[in-house]
Amino acid sequence: MTEPEAKRRMEHHGITTTQEAVYYYQGFRYGNLTDALSYAERVSSRASELAARKRSENERTHPE
Repeated sequence: MTEPEAKRRMEHHGITTTQEAVYYYQGFRYGNLTDALSYAERVSSRASELAARKRSENERTHPE
């Protein structure tokens, strides 16, 4: 079916369509930006905490 025919048939039956944003982060798909940002910020925060913990452990085990 061609696009013009599809549109005509949709109009005839009162069918409507909308475009929705889809957000992707690290292989996950989100239907709203708030969820995507929340997860990304949690991941980033945990990565920062782990890096700080590693630095602290390295300083204790390998003092200069």
